[in-house]
Amino acid sequence: MNDAQGDIVRAQPLVEELFIRAQALEDRAMIARSYCQSAVIAFYQGDIQRMEHWMRQAVPLAQQYGTWHDQIGALNLLAASREHQEDYAEALHYFKEALRLAHQEGHGLFECLLLSNIGSIYALTEAISAAISAYQQALANAERLEFHIKAAPLIANLGSIAMLVGDYESARHRN
Repeated sequence: MNDAQGDIVRAQPLVEELFIRAQALEDRAMIARSYCQSAVIAFYQGDIQRMEHWMRQAVPLAQQYGTWHDQIGALNLLAASREHQEDYAEALHYFKEALRLAHQEGHGLFECLLLSNIGSIYALTEAISAAISAYQQALANAERLEFHIKAAPLIANLGSIAMLVGDYESARHRN
């Protein structure tokens, strides 16, 4: 067992305890968070179907009882589960819904991450100009926020797309 697997094994009972306490307190927002954590565990265990199951329960609770942060997190995880199942239209829908909330709350970091996810969906579906636009917006946010760890892969993604479409001059400046 590697360290990551050990972390998942150790996390599972803690998430179960969180769920039990949330139920006892009738704290629906905390229940939604425990579902999200269960979904993350399922993802790392490679069980995308179970991840989807947890997220389908988490999203309505987060939307009704959670903070905007809870809502964005739940929508992002549900979108990721749809992306892993190659349902790109639905993934894009949930990523955009999360982006709308992040923009509404003025949370540039979430906007950057979600625009990057949206760009990836567009790239996977060969909507190249939309992918470029999303990546450029994400990069502008990353640079404005000095979020360098995210800026680097965005620059690489833009360079890869430029090479793909034969824009070698732009690719050279990006990579």
